[in-house]
Amino acid sequence: NILVRVDFNVPMNADFDITDDSRIRGALPSIKAILNAKHNAILMSHMGRPKKIQKGEDTDGSERKSMSLQLVQKRLSELAGV
Repeated sequence: NILVRVDFNVPMNADFDITDDSRIRGALPSIKAILNAKHNAILMSHMGRPKKIQKGEDTDGSERKSMSLQLVQKRLSELAGV
């Protein structure tokens, strides 16, 4: 297993659509090289800075949703063809 720190802190619009996936595309060659070498790639990233969550001010959950990596995972799967 290989732990990889990736920068998937990608910009999203108000509807949580990824507006620029170049950071995801940039990580693909390294991820594919690890997988082609028959290793597992464990990806580690973050999204945004949780100021409201840390202060307990995210009452409607919107900030928490904006920091989810689920949409990044979906786009990564599409680009990687898996």
